[in-house]
Amino acid sequence: MRAVEEVRRRPFLIVAAPAAAGIVVADALSNPIPAFFAAAACALLACLLLRNSSGPRLVFGWALIGLAAGLARGEWSEYRPRHDIVHLDRDVQARIVGQVLEAPLAGSFPLEIETIEIGEKPANWTGRVRVRLYGSEVALTGGERVAVTGRLR
Repeated sequence: MRAVEEVRRRPFLIVAAPAAAGIVVADALSNPIPAFFAAAACALLACLLLRNSSGPRLVFGWALIGLAAGLARGEWSEYRPRHDIVHLDRDVQARIVGQVLEAPLAGSFPLEIETIEIGEKPANWTGRVRVRLYGSEVALTGGERVAVTGRLR
């Protein structure tokens, strides 16, 4: 009875705990295909369980939805190409040429990388970086092609 009262007081616990477990399981799998099928199977089984149900079936159905969401979120957040800039694991001085994605807000703006030079040598990194401005503001509206030099962290 105590467990029922705890669930009644904290209903999102039914979804949150399996979602966290799904993220952990997705991180442990080296191949994303099983996680995708597991998430789809959990969601389908949850839909079948939630039809005209109450009590334990309802709780189990919502737990499966949480697990499916965790599996899907874990896989989605991990997918980045090997040459994406997020995999650069050291502080380096770089010169980046790219396109400003939106106007600077509070001294920073996102930049889509076109070319990058690290140590005066071309590098094969792609992705987006957030450029922080130290000093005077610049008049950018988004869409401009700019070259910036600075430290990547």
